[in-house]
Formats: sequence, structure tokens, C-alpha cells
Amino acid sequence: TEIIMVCFSAGGGSGGGIGPMLVDLLAQEMDDKAIVAVPILPDTTEALVHQVNALYVTEELSPQDLCVLPIDNEQVKKKNPNAGKARIFKETNETFVNLISTLPKYTDRHSKHGVLDKKDLRTIFSTKGISAISSAEITKLDEGQADIRNEGITEVIKKSWENSIFAPLEMQTIPKAGIIYEGPLDLFTIDSAQLFSSFKGGEPTHLFEGTYESDHAKVTTILSGMPYYSTRLKTIEEKIEAQQKVKEELSTIETGYESKLKLPKASHKKPLPRNKKKAINSILDKYQNR
Repeated sequence: TEIIMVCFSAGGGSGGGIGPMLVDLLAQEMDDKAIVAVPILPDTTEALVHQVNALYVTEELSPQDLCVLPIDNEQVKKKNPNAGKARIFKETNETFVNLISTLPKYTDRHSKHGVLDKKDLRTIFSTKGISAISSAEITKLDEGQADIRNEGITEVIKKSWENSIFAPLEMQTIPKAGIIYEGPLDLFTIDSAQLFSSFKGGEPTHLFEGTYESDHAKVTTILSGMPYYSTRLKTIEEKIEAQQKVKEELSTIETGYESKLKLPKASHKKPLPRNKKKAINSILDKYQNR
């Protein structure tokens, strides 16, 4: 095992409390492995306490020399606005597992046109900062409906970044990236400068590529070393501030009530006498000889 991913809820008390500490311990005790933190951010409809916990978790993870792969339930919620939690969790979990389980399969395959091997994959996931994985179907040969120009393929890949299950990217710098192409070899052509033009820093300093022949065209990209998801965190902070403002307003509301009507005086009834409590020993004696 070269890469260990620790998944935990950033909004929950248990996962959020132990997750950052656990990855910190693992990174220290298993320095020959790539340790990846996978916090799961709450969607914006979840309770205030979950939003606050997510900020605490981010503050604890950010100083660590660690690769962080943040799953964002809000990303799935946007695509399925009327879906319940069970459906969101199911789709998020299945998508994540499918993406992760696919990567080692590529590193075990051979290709004359370049491979992304285990060392490359470990290097990507050993980079401090935010990481993301996405997969884009370009075309199936029996359909042939895709725009296979360089611009068309680039657009499809960028869309896969936007629609991934991971926190929205901060398009500043991208130190390391992997591009895995699987499909007809004469179909794939891509200009990396154009693909990464959305990043202010331009192309990654390290780009690992794997090209594998297959019946249908698919591109998987792995990005790492990016800045923290500050735009997403800002939405969490705004939600917390709004909730705090409401609480402050509610705290000024009178909790008592006094009627303005002249009500007849209520007669003071004596409370009914309660049965005296029996001594514990008498109760025990009652059952002892049964």
C-alpha cells in the first residue's frame, strides 16, 4: 500500500474531531506512505453546528504538510436539488469509490504511448494542498457525437472539474497534475497550455500522462497542490454569520407573557398530596423473597 486515504465527515463531531489528528499521526508514523485526508463538507442546508465544525476541521488540516481531497456534498446537491440525504450520500460515495478504484488499474497497465505508474500517482498525492479527481467521457465509437477537436476535448475536461464531487477549485496555481487518456489513439489530442489556461499560474510544473488504447474515449484528470477552497469556505462563513444574527435578534424577544385583560383572580388550589417515597430497602425486601 503506497497511498492511504482517511475519509471522515468535516461536519460531524466525531469524524471532525479525530480526522485531522489521525492523519497527522499517520503522516508522522508512516512517513514512507502518502497520507491523504478526505474530509466531507456539509451541504449548505445542514445545521449550523455542522458548518462550524467544517471550519474547525479546515483550520486544523491547513497547517499540515498533507494532501487534502475534499468531498463536497453541496456539489451533488446542486445537481439534485430535490434529492434527500440518502440519495446524495449514495451518489457521492459511489462516484468517489469508482474514481479511486480506477486509478490503480491504470498504473498496472502497459502502454507504448506512456503510462502513469505507481510512483507518479504517489507523487501527485504526496503534494501538500488541495487535490481533485474528475472523469470525462468524450465519446463512444458507436455514437460518434463528440467534438473531438482540441478545443472540444479541453472544454469537456474543464466541465468535469466544475461538476465533480469535490470542493470547487481555486483557479490560481496547479503544481502537479495527471492526465489519463483511455480510447482510440488517433482521437486524443490536447494542448496542456490551453487546458490549464484557467489557472492564473498556467500549466503545472509537473504533468504526468498515461495513454491507453480502448474502445471508447475517456479522460481522467488528477490535480494536486492547489490552494484551499476559500470561495466555498466563504459561503459557510456567510451562513454562520446569518444564523448568528438571527440568534441575536431572537435573544431580545420577550419570553414571558402578561395579559392586558382584567382577568378574574384564580383560586389557589392546594396541590394534591403526593405519596411518600418508600425507602429503597423496603422495595428491595419486597422482591428479595420472590
